[in-house]
Amino acid sequence: MKKLILFIFILFSQIFVFGQQPLYTLYYTNPLPVNPAFAGSSHKFRAGINYRNQWSNFNEPITAYSVYADNYFGSINSGIGFLVYTDQAGVSNYRSTRISAYYSYTVKLGHNTFLKAGAEPLVGIQGLNQNNLLFNDQLSVNGQTGTASAESLQGLQKTYFNLNSGLLFTANNFWLGASGYNLLMPQTGFSSLSKLPIGFGAQTGIKIEFMANQISRKEKKERFIMPNVAFSSIGFSKQIYLGTELAYEPFSLGIMLRGNYFSKVSGATNTSSVAISLGFRKRNVQANYTYDIPISNKTGILGPSHEIGIRTLFKIWQKPTRRPTERLDLF
Repeated sequence: MKKLILFIFILFSQIFVFGQQPLYTLYYTNPLPVNPAFAGSSHKFRAGINYRNQWSNFNEPITAYSVYADNYFGSINSGIGFLVYTDQAGVSNYRSTRISAYYSYTVKLGHNTFLKAGAEPLVGIQGLNQNNLLFNDQLSVNGQTGTASAESLQGLQKTYFNLNSGLLFTANNFWLGASGYNLLMPQTGFSSLSKLPIGFGAQTGIKIEFMANQISRKEKKERFIMPNVAFSSIGFSKQIYLGTELAYEPFSLGIMLRGNYFSKVSGATNTSSVAISLGFRKRNVQANYTYDIPISNKTGILGPSHEIGIRTLFKIWQKPTRRPTERLDLF
């Protein structure tokens, strides 16, 4: 039994090794894992939660949760934040958790033009959840005995340290970013192949405002269209996200094409999907629901995915400053 469980652990550790960063379909609702330089990019205190239920046709689909917060401190030109992310691979009971800290520093290049550099040191924990497993000594001719198992899976859990980094160029409402992932190449399992491969990512987009309705001197309704692209390459996984969002406060509508068009595993192209998102935004609160539909030949097997994101943004009083980053404001 222990050998079988060890095999399962190693198998899923390899799957996660060549997987991607924790990137939600609407990555700009939680941009920190995509590029650490996004820390403080809203120029406000930002806090949020995300949930994803992937491939819902499975009896126990892959689920992911995250909570994060960050803030921009104009007096030191810095963004600081944190994120806690966890996912579980359905019936395998394989769970992965990461706890990240974020720091970014901003330099002014010109009028409303800035360059941000960011870093994400993190600790990761992954392994099997023994509480949801059923062993032979918990069974009898009458079914489950209801007693605890004498089996122990101690040691089938790995803790590792990692580092990601990023650069972000912004000019008014345009952004262009580059990320480096798994710079420490940590070993996350027992196999010699379980080192996380170094990867990279790129992100770009622009927020085009229109018909802005000024409510007061300090507040206006958000009305914009935001085309954006993100790409990541880590091991065998090469993901691209191409989409746009239309916001007409208090509502928003988005579409995103998500696919693995540049990589093949065992000669088979990985799944692609198209996602439709509906959102509500009012003052300091934003909420989004995303319906993610596979469009490959695996559609009937995998089923749709569901994603929910809620976040709040508001300004924390800080000592007035004449520093050049006051106009920096993304997402």
